[in-house]
Amino acid sequence: MSSGNEVELDFEERIHLMDWQSGVEEYTECSMDDLWQQLGLQQTKQLPFFQTHTDPNGAIFPWSEKGQAWLDNPLNKAPVLAPHWHQLVGILKMVDRALLGEPVMLMDGVGLGKTMQAIGVIVCLAHYQDYYTMHGMFPGKFASRKCVKTGGNLPDLPTVIVCPPNLQHQWTNEIERYLRRGTFDVLPYFGKYDKRKDWWNKACDKCQQPLRRRVVLATTLVRGSPPFTIYRES
Repeated sequence: MSSGNEVELDFEERIHLMDWQSGVEEYTECSMDDLWQQLGLQQTKQLPFFQTHTDPNGAIFPWSEKGQAWLDNPLNKAPVLAPHWHQLVGILKMVDRALLGEPVMLMDGVGLGKTMQAIGVIVCLAHYQDYYTMHGMFPGKFASRKCVKTGGNLPDLPTVIVCPPNLQHQWTNEIERYLRRGTFDVLPYFGKYDKRKDWWNKACDKCQQPLRRRVVLATTLVRGSPPFTIYRES
């Protein structure tokens, strides 16, 4: 139920926090190698399109030619960028839910790397679509599965991230930190509707990547516009 800007949640029973589980119980005994294999990434043991190293001091711009070269240069001894077990298992679980067309809520605590997991899901789904197009199936444990919503491959659509206005710049920085230069387009989407009527056409003119490798970074203020029209405009 909703009234204005407020949302009322009607629960039939009181929720007991002690009854909550991690949501990844089926993977408790899995090692990192097991998780990579189930994702179909056992050969590289790396998230698709991800940087392999990171700049801990934030002194470089990763999406510049110079910045990417610095990260790729082994002489700089930049720290390795790789997910921890809890992040990788979270990505696996969320990919599973995405193929089922079911929602998922990521509720890890502050500072445990939820942003990496969210971006990890985005890149895995883009990779899965490419893989399905080439092989007629998804990789890893999902080889016998289909996307429930299409009965086949994942739809070729951009990802929409909605965040508060004060976090849009931070989200942009995090995406540029994790993903390799030239692999994804990040499209800021903000402002009033009458000022962004031609936004989609202008955005498409600047895009260099296919739809599945475009991230529309919208603010909650845009979502509040009557209506939130990103899909209709596209």
